[in-house]
Formats: sequence, structure tokens, C-alpha cells
Amino acid sequence: MLRGPGQATWLRTLESERDNLSLAMDWAFRHDPDAAVRFASALAYFWLIGRHRSAVRQRIAAAVDKARDTSPVNRGRMLTWPAMLGCVEGRTGEAAAQAGEARELSLAAGDQWGLALCEAVLGLAVGLRGEVREAGELLESSRVGFGTAGDDWGMAIATMLYGFVTSFTAQHERGTALARESLDGFRAAGDPWGQTMSLELLGVLARRRGAFAAAISAFEEALGVVRDLGLRDEVPFLLADLGDLHVQLGDFETAAVLHKEALDLAQGTGATDAAALARGGLALAARRQGD
Repeated sequence: MLRGPGQATWLRTLESERDNLSLAMDWAFRHDPDAAVRFASALAYFWLIGRHRSAVRQRIAAAVDKARDTSPVNRGRMLTWPAMLGCVEGRTGEAAAQAGEARELSLAAGDQWGLALCEAVLGLAVGLRGEVREAGELLESSRVGFGTAGDDWGMAIATMLYGFVTSFTAQHERGTALARESLDGFRAAGDPWGQTMSLELLGVLARRRGAFAAAISAFEEALGVVRDLGLRDEVPFLLADLGDLHVQLGDFETAAVLHKEALDLAQGTGATDAAALARGGLALAARRQGD
């Protein structure tokens, strides 16, 4: 549903039904914890799309608490999502502990798909802590698991995370190859938001090696996707990235337009971090233009 074709339609439907979904979750938490955990696990990818981190954290924490009394498979799968959120928010120690517990539960329950997913997230967590070799082993194991299951989406997300972790070691060619492979996988699975993660990684890697035109192409494609998906919170960040790249090319007029649009959108959505990036970009462009 959310990880395949029709994602944009489902995202808009779920967003419009957010209040009803919350009521349903509240009822399930009170009366049927096992169903609540399955429900939460199914919705976790939706919750992670976009930047409503505080609300996501509360919902996932409630689901994890209820998962203590559910089956090992359900608890293992549920624990993977707060681990992913922890990686996004920089709480890598907590994320590694949760993903590690999920791995033990999945192994004990014989849940091969859940094992592949939690190994991908555990690989990301330990990679963010600087344990790159162990991260690579976990992510390669995850890729094997998803490959055996014939799961294009799972293979794509494990490959994208592998490319991200690889980039920590300055292996830009290897990281770029993995990012491109993951992009093809997300396209095969029909997951546009997944494609934006791969495209942003490609853009970052291109920028690091000074290939600014290639970076702009990747970020522009990602921007088009998030706009099509209606993910307004993501747009100013990508606009700021594009503005910075145009500064590098000496195209200060285009950079100013992009940063100004990013700032206006960020202020309109209350995204203070994106607004700060846009202001910084405007200041950088002004300084460079005056050099």
C-alpha cells in the first residue's frame, strides 16, 4: 500500500483521515493490544514520511509499550520502527539496542522478513556510531534476506542504507553505485518516497566530489517527487540544497530565488531548521557575490 504503486493517493487519504486513525489507534490500544501493534507497524512507514517527529515518537512509543504483551513477531517488527526513528534523530545507542532486541526476537520466531528489516536498521545504527565494518556485514545480510524473499522494496531500502553507510568511508564510487541500485529498486517497487532518499544520497555524493550539475539534477528530481506527493515539509530543505549548489556554480541569482522560496515555505510551515538553512544560504550567496 504505502510502499508501492498508488503511494501518493494513499498518503493523501491517510493524511485526511489522521484524526480517525488516531481514534482507532486509541481504541485498539485499550481493547486489543495485539491488533494495535499490527496496526501501528503497518502505519509506521506513513508516520515516518514527512517531519512530524514529535507526534510520530509518541505514537510509536505507545505501540512499543503495548507490544510487550504481544507475539515475538509483532514485537520484533514494531521495535524496528522506533529504532529507525532513533537513527533519524541521532539517538543511535537507543536505536541499536531496539534493533538488536528486534533481531533476537525475529531470529527466535523465525521471522525472516522481520529479521532482514531489523538488520538493515541495526546496520544503520552501528554505522552512525562509526562501526562501519559491522554495519556493512549487517546490511549485506539484510540484502541477502530480502533478496531471498524476492522483496524489491526491502532490497532497495537495505541497499540505500548500505550506500549511506559506505559514504562514511569516502568510498564515493561504491556509495554512488549502491544509491543507483537502490533507486532502481524503489522504482521497481513503485515507492516514490523511497526514490527521494536514493536521489538525495546521489545528490550528496555528487556534491562531495564536486559534480555540482549532477547533484542539482538529483535534487531537482527529488524535489519534483516530494511536490507530487504533497510533502510540503520536505520542500524547503531541498530548495535550500539546490540554492547552495547554485552558489557553488556562481549562479547567485538562481540561488537567491531558491533560498527565498525555501525561507517563505519554511516560515509558513513553522520549520525553523529549514528556515535557518535558507537564511544561511542567502547570507552565503550575498558574501560570495561580493567577493
